[in-house]
Amino acid sequence: MAPVIRYALDQGCRITVFLSGRAASFLESLPEKVQCEIIDDHLSAKDCAALLADVSPHLLFSACGLYNEIEHTMRLAAKIQNLPILGILDSWHNYRDRFTRDASPLLFPDHLCAIDPSSQQGIIEAGMPSAQVSITGHPDLEFTAARFARMCKAWRKKIKCDSEFPADSLLYVFLSEPFYTGSDHAFYSGTGAIMRDDGTSVYGYTTETILPATATSLASALRESGKTATLVVRPHPSEWKEPLYTFAQSFDHPNLFIQVSEHHTTPEWLASAEAVFGMMTIALLHAAILHRPTVSVQIGLNESGAEDPCVSTQLGYIPLILSCKDLQRVCNKLVTTPESLLPTSPSSPIPIEGSTERVYSAMLDLINQQPTSTTSTT
Repeated sequence: MAPVIRYALDQGCRITVFLSGRAASFLESLPEKVQCEIIDDHLSAKDCAALLADVSPHLLFSACGLYNEIEHTMRLAAKIQNLPILGILDSWHNYRDRFTRDASPLLFPDHLCAIDPSSQQGIIEAGMPSAQVSITGHPDLEFTAARFARMCKAWRKKIKCDSEFPADSLLYVFLSEPFYTGSDHAFYSGTGAIMRDDGTSVYGYTTETILPATATSLASALRESGKTATLVVRPHPSEWKEPLYTFAQSFDHPNLFIQVSEHHTTPEWLASAEAVFGMMTIALLHAAILHRPTVSVQIGLNESGAEDPCVSTQLGYIPLILSCKDLQRVCNKLVTTPESLLPTSPSSPIPIEGSTERVYSAMLDLINQQPTSTTSTT
């Protein structure tokens, strides 16, 4: 949503942003002209309606997440006030669940910005009228590509310098996932969970199985080639990070150093990497858009019987690795001939260029092309 907010500001719009939970961390990155308020995730619809009444907006621009209450509650409040609602998708899963909560009615926005034909079809099948869904692309992917795509070498040099990595060593990035969200392996098991109630992974693996396999295979490939590298592990904001630090400290190999880093932004690390490893995160798509060699490692998926949850592999941007043998083969290539694993162009690529402007145009269409002030909630 942030690229759209910045674009709308440039067009003269007045914007109030309501942030809740972990989204509050985005406060510092918003432009100064944005009016911002941190609110509680569990506000009532009545309280949300009062907030909207104070702002008196022409439009509610709504994120469509799954793991919070406030987005849905704010849409309910906007509907009560007959305020137009523009929603924007940021992912390809759990389409219907994004627009309802426990003991709360299903409510779709008045119009929804879908990422591509696949997400458009998914939300239509979930029950949203096709006339209310348009394909706009993904503004954050557009922003990532515009800022970083042509500057990978420069970012790699900067990151290595900032992090005091040896200039001649290779730099790889591993993107973690929130299988465990609290100490002692506590996990989330509600709607959209990646863990079952019995504590097993839906997809047959966790970071605690995939990260060691990746590190071992990469270290072996580096040893064979006589090269050294750093593997930077990027924690997911929602995950329990202690096991990552424990593994990094215990891993001992002369060719591979592992470091967990919560500094810099994920796109900065992706732009800096020789190659990127992950499982299912949408950040793999960012890496592919930046044209970095990128792989999805999901050893255990076949045994789980689950479908591949990684959009980047589903759409054909990057390869899916399902066995230790294939992982070793890919690591050997990444160390010796990384150009052979550059992301491919899928048959139906995501429309990226112009995404931000298309979302903004959808705003204007929803309020009959009149000058607007907007309210955004995440």
